[in-house]
Amino acid sequence: GMGVDSGLGTFRGRNAGVWQPLKAMQVDFSEMSCPDVFQKDPRMAWAFWKYRYDAYTSTEPHEGYRLMAEWGAMMRKGCFSITSNIDGHWVRTLGEERTLEMHGALTHMQRMDGSGGPGAIWPTDPSTMSRLSVSLWDLSPGEPVEVMTVSRRWWEAQAAIVGEDGATVGRYDEDGVGGPIRVQGVRRANGPDLCRVSKESPLPTATDGAPARPNVLMFGDGGFNGDRIDVQESRYDQWLHGLGPADKLVVVEVGAGTAVPTIRFAC
Repeated sequence: GMGVDSGLGTFRGRNAGVWQPLKAMQVDFSEMSCPDVFQKDPRMAWAFWKYRYDAYTSTEPHEGYRLMAEWGAMMRKGCFSITSNIDGHWVRTLGEERTLEMHGALTHMQRMDGSGGPGAIWPTDPSTMSRLSVSLWDLSPGEPVEVMTVSRRWWEAQAAIVGEDGATVGRYDEDGVGGPIRVQGVRRANGPDLCRVSKESPLPTATDGAPARPNVLMFGDGGFNGDRIDVQESRYDQWLHGLGPADKLVVVEVGAGTAVPTIRFAC
């Protein structure tokens, strides 16, 4: 992916993003990137998306972005970026007018119900995200922890042990027989849940108090509000139509995988 050299993870493969609770929960990165998590467990969902938001906003677009922008600027009609990345780095490089973010971006939020109209999408407020308090996952291999398992939705008295990777948790008998277990929550004894935003943190909402979510097209997403990318796509169409018979269009593909062919359909 284009963002890997900025230190960002991808959805799959050897550069897949790592949010430590995913290993304890035995959940794939793409599984957590589904809208139904916001319905089932909003504080877990926001802990995950805050992790991604912090990663994307705390890094700078790498040198490759600048080089691509410079090459494009040398062309008579300039360049236009079509991206499936949700980090906002192409907008920071080329600007909103020359970027089409096919899957939306974490730089904006929307109403949970996906309704449109004025004010239905708005820029993500950094202060809103900073109020989401998630305790640091700094567990050590062999450390005992309390867990909430999938089969029981309460904290269990029997301790589990953190694995060698500092993320998976398991249970073992006196002979060392056992293995990793799938959990829904992890904490030190009577401490805060390391997989969720704290109960004291207000979750993001629209101006009328309705629940909010990232304006990102997730997996299996029927509630995504595409109004913003519709405007971006209209600008892209205008740019394309501005090319004359003598203009030669060059398509440069960088980092697009084969699993989700959105970018190839657009080009």
